[in-house]
Amino acid sequence: MDEIQLSALKYIVSYAYEHTLFYKKLYNNIDISSLSSIEELPIVTTEFLKKYPHEFKTDEPVYKVVMTSGTLSNPKILYRTQQDFEKSVDNECLLLNWAGIQKNDIVCIIQPFGINGYGELTLEACKKLGIFAVPLGDVQDDIVLAAIKTFSPTVLDISPSRLLTILSKIKPEENSIRLAMVAGEHITPNFKSNIFRKYGIQIINQYGSTELDGLAAEKLNEEGLHLIPNSFIFEIVDDQIVVTSLYHKGTPLIRYMLGDIATINNNIIEVCGRNASIQLIDGIILEQSIIDSIVAKYNGLFWQCILYNNKNTLCIEFRIFGDTSIDCELILKELTNSLDFEDLVSQKKVLLSCKSTSRIVGNTRKAIRYLDARNYSETISFELLKANCFEAYYYSLPRLTSSNIEKVISTYNLIDTNKLVDIGIFITHFWNERTWKLCPRIFHYCYNRNSKLLLKKCLEMAVNSDWEVREEAAKVIAIIVMNEFDRIDNWLNQEVSANFLRFFLQTL
Repeated sequence: MDEIQLSALKYIVSYAYEHTLFYKKLYNNIDISSLSSIEELPIVTTEFLKKYPHEFKTDEPVYKVVMTSGTLSNPKILYRTQQDFEKSVDNECLLLNWAGIQKNDIVCIIQPFGINGYGELTLEACKKLGIFAVPLGDVQDDIVLAAIKTFSPTVLDISPSRLLTILSKIKPEENSIRLAMVAGEHITPNFKSNIFRKYGIQIINQYGSTELDGLAAEKLNEEGLHLIPNSFIFEIVDDQIVVTSLYHKGTPLIRYMLGDIATINNNIIEVCGRNASIQLIDGIILEQSIIDSIVAKYNGLFWQCILYNNKNTLCIEFRIFGDTSIDCELILKELTNSLDFEDLVSQKKVLLSCKSTSRIVGNTRKAIRYLDARNYSETISFELLKANCFEAYYYSLPRLTSSNIEKVISTYNLIDTNKLVDIGIFITHFWNERTWKLCPRIFHYCYNRNSKLLLKKCLEMAVNSDWEVREEAAKVIAIIVMNEFDRIDNWLNQEVSANFLRFFLQTL
């Protein structure tokens, strides 16, 4: 094993140095004589990847692009070669075998597909193994329930919180599920036993990342997350997991620090949480790892942070999903002390509350969501937009019905047009029902305020060297043309109309 890894390490380090601008600048006098030599290489952080995504890209032909949503900063962009993708599919086949999935199983994939998801890996792995798969994606609950009733799947590939939501709605006589592969969220120790006791469903926990695809998974009837052999080298540095991919050539990642706190023993990894903090507004910081540890201590399965505004007070409500016996008062006391909120609470700048719930609000793919389940807060949304927290803003929005969409639009008169165009482009990434309701209103608003600026941004995207950006431009332009058709002549008569028309015709 060591000889195989050493040979692969020498190759990928040399390849990255010769074929990427980033590693060419980073490395000096490389000498990989043994596996321990890896410790002499610099550690690469997520900040490097966010700041210089194109410098990580090699000159290999791009087969697929993957991108994180960029909750609080620039998204991470990863390039995949066809060989990268196929190897990740092979790894996913291994994980399906570990889970004990057979050819007579029916796998329902309820994970995101496309640029922000990895549902394709499970789908392609199922095809390769001859397993019937239903690729639903990140769709609404009623579609999932209808698919379960129609296809009677025996296996779900799903996030833990989404699983809880679906199981709470499914009729017992329509529940054909025997096993669920869960990924994308940290689960507490009693999650698996709770689901098995209540629904008779076995849970297989999987661990991976957008940057590196699948990394580890549980085996059926065995404890612990087993690391995938041969594909990666794992290290623990300052209690955090550092991964070197031995096969990704589109975007090589060598000594990449994921940000997860973990321990490794006998090729089994225990992920303890994410080493991350999120700054809200007015210097208020939420430490995810601290909240995780407190919630787990009191047998909570999940937690959410619901943020809203009440006059001059920022209200932070923690919702804990778990047994009814959860002591929310004790959790709240520990949260107040551990997060250093005592002064803010005493000054009535922050109101903290905590309650147990059987309902997960929205999609908890990440630990913290900025949602207001009761009344939409224009003030909080405005602060999130000012801070460029576009995903936080997106998830703070209420359900876009005819009665409240005007409240959302009213926020925009306080936002700079340039930033408003950016948020419209960001929301276009999701390409879902909310996109179709909100983006036409945003772009209509921008069109009326400064049509030249909107056109300029579209053209900049349209001539970008990155095909993915050009693809996003096509979505934006399609929304604009469909909703401003009667006024589009004014655009086409501007000095850059020929370039715009040429690009638009190419996208049809």
